[in-house]
Amino acid sequence: FPVPVVGDSGSVHREGVPGSLPVECSLSTAAVNLLHRLLDPDPRSRLRSLLNLQGTAFFKDFSFSDARAKKFSPHQVLKSHFPNGPPQKQTSDIDEKEFSNFDSVVINDS
Repeated sequence: FPVPVVGDSGSVHREGVPGSLPVECSLSTAAVNLLHRLLDPDPRSRLRSLLNLQGTAFFKDFSFSDARAKKFSPHQVLKSHFPNGPPQKQTSDIDEKEFSNFDSVVINDS
């Protein structure tokens, strides 16, 4: 088990490599860096505390004290980011390939 960490924020998905993201993943650099730090296989370098989380670029404009004081609701946050409702999921070629026969296998337990 020690698994090598994919450290750069532009890492692409490589099957079987922890820390890589799918190619079609469209996230900001701050979001990618946050995911890499949260999912780091090495527990010594993984984000483990709220203080460390607050120091990340992803949360630089977020007020944790306002959240703690409940000055806004989760619904307000969602509406500000998605005014037209939740984004529509677009299936990728990978989804189609991986799940094309999902319900077609019948298992006989007798």
